[in-house]
Amino acid sequence: MVHLVAIIAARFYLYSYLPIESFYLIVKSQDTLMDIVNIKNKSSHKYHLP
Repeated sequence: MVHLVAIIAARFYLYSYLPIESFYLIVKSQDTLMDIVNIKNKSSHKYHLP
């Protein structure tokens, strides 16, 4: 899943520049993206962040 690697790399890139307040928004956005990916792939695996 190349796009998943790109998402993770982009998150680490953004973390070094964005203030800590943006951390929550990024995590929620990533969680939403994972939900979309799971629906698109019809996967039974769910990746939920605590």
